[in-house]
Amino acid sequence: MYNKKRTIIITALITLLCSTVLFHFVLSHFIDKSYMIKRIIETNYDGDIDSNKFEDYKVKGMVEALGDPHSMFLTKDEFEAFYSEVSGNYTGIGIEVYLNEQYQIEIISVFPDTPAFNAGLQVGDIIKSAGTIEATLENYSDLIRFMRGLSEEGGEGNTFTLTFERDGNEFSTEINRADINVPTVSTKEFDGIYYVKVSGFADETERDFKSSIESAEISEKKGLIIDLRDNPGGTLESVVNIADYILPEGTIVYTSDKNGKKEYFNSDKSAVDIPIVVLINENSASASEILAAALHDNNKATLIGKTTYGKGSVQNITLFPDGSALKLTVAHYYTPKGVCIDGIGINPDYEVELSDESKTKLISMLAYEEDTQLQKAVEFLTQ
Repeated sequence: MYNKKRTIIITALITLLCSTVLFHFVLSHFIDKSYMIKRIIETNYDGDIDSNKFEDYKVKGMVEALGDPHSMFLTKDEFEAFYSEVSGNYTGIGIEVYLNEQYQIEIISVFPDTPAFNAGLQVGDIIKSAGTIEATLENYSDLIRFMRGLSEEGGEGNTFTLTFERDGNEFSTEINRADINVPTVSTKEFDGIYYVKVSGFADETERDFKSSIESAEISEKKGLIIDLRDNPGGTLESVVNIADYILPEGTIVYTSDKNGKKEYFNSDKSAVDIPIVVLINENSASASEILAAALHDNNKATLIGKTTYGKGSVQNITLFPDGSALKLTVAHYYTPKGVCIDGIGINPDYEVELSDESKTKLISMLAYEEDTQLQKAVEFLTQ
């Protein structure tokens, strides 16, 4: 009798358990999973909840699931920081960063005469923390905002401790924020050869590039060197307009989306009539690759240096009423000869290595005697 009752009780419990599991399984097919999780958290989580962050982090997760480091959801503060970088004026320490394939925060540019430059930071350094904020994927927004002085979360005051990794070794340095106004165009002259360094393609780059060429009376020079080394890119409009200024009539670049729809960007007949060398390296990316490929494929320039980064995807930005934005890969760039360089890069006509010692320095700080790539460009134009 006892065993029979126990069997009945156990059977009932199993039936109830199976019914409960089935109940949740059926519900999951009719109710949005994220809504269910939100309700479970709100009902059961033993801690403080900031419900305003729920939607942002939900969308962030959706975009991060794409596995594309160039697609991201930006909060209002993140988008404002992003836009200020594109415009070339912001408060910070003087670096550009991105999430690399390992989702590490990697430095891709260090601007001269900034706190980062004075602290000895280099391209390729991995940021580990800023103040008390660890450099994780989840903390990316907070870390950027803190370095920009947009938040005191992570430490108060204008000076903070920045920890970074280089060649497997970890270092820490005290660093301060400053108003960063980085000119994207600088010029020099070498024995009648005009040299233009373009560090990025921001709003004012087209204007500064054209004015520098016009003031140099370029037609009287032996040649033109356009240095795109360590140039991480910028706006499509800026680079297309510069390419149009240099090139005769022809294709600058075209894009193709998932449906095969193509959009062409072309130049008119007016052009800069002078021999040109473009310097490139492994940190030349995106818009700088567009310019290098456009000049090369149209037989307008010779490429010297190292194979470029290989960022050939197109991002579209959708703004939302609350100031946040979605930056999403919607197409890929193709060179005038129909090559998609995404993940491949552009090979130089003449591959030239820098010395190991020179590689540890910023391109802008190399003396002419140290810069074998620049030497090769000058030699080529004076042959």
